[in-house]
Amino acid sequence: MFRRITRNGISIITVPELESSFGIRVIFTNRLGGFSKGPYESLNLSFNVGDDYESVLANRMKVAREIEIPLSNWVTMKQIHSNHVIVIKEEDKGRGGIDYNSALPSCDALVSSIPGVACAALVADCVPVVIACPSGHAVAVAHAGWRGALLKVCVETSKELEEDCGLPSSEFLAFVGPHVCANCFEVGEEIAEKFLREYPHAVRRKEFGIKIDLGMVIREQLEECGIPAEMIFEIDDCTMCDSRYYSFRRLKGITGRQACFVAIL
Repeated sequence: MFRRITRNGISIITVPELESSFGIRVIFTNRLGGFSKGPYESLNLSFNVGDDYESVLANRMKVAREIEIPLSNWVTMKQIHSNHVIVIKEEDKGRGGIDYNSALPSCDALVSSIPGVACAALVADCVPVVIACPSGHAVAVAHAGWRGALLKVCVETSKELEEDCGLPSSEFLAFVGPHVCANCFEVGEEIAEKFLREYPHAVRRKEFGIKIDLGMVIREQLEECGIPAEMIFEIDDCTMCDSRYYSFRRLKGITGRQACFVAIL
């Protein structure tokens, strides 16, 4: 289902069958092939982490060329670890494309049925999720950290997508991108207790700590929405284990962000 492509130094993961059959482009980036220096090396796509603005803009322009969607058609978010979903309007095109201030405020998921718009989520351990309704020509992207998972941001996103396209979630496909894996996501008792109430099977008590399987939680929520299990696809890469990715935990909070994009062509 997924294909890894390296061009001009940039490595991306795509879903070619979805694009060729339905005209929906899905892209996951990593940290390789950009211009940023220091802890942001090198393809940081976030304006909001302390990196040099010109370097981030150059990174975004390079990615825009590779994914063939200009920055004037990108839409990004001021992510707040919520379950707030925004349905994109035509006038939202370009918001957050070349700066942080114009990004859509206080949300963690986007829904779109507008051709040519790239909906983006920025992550560095949190779970990037794309939901697509090919028959309804509508798509969504969500950013799900542990707070967003507990708030069921993917469930809210699926509901908004159903309303926007007018079709049931049984028609949807979902793509779960690289994120911190169950062996690496260690939490304290307080967070573990929150997950134990609803997702006890995702909590693993080890000799040296408590681990949460965020990917399992997200998959369960997507199935809870009505998306068929066989239509949920997950990339196995762990952002904390794999140095090709930015990881907030591995790099002690000072790092860049990779991106997840979805667009109707």
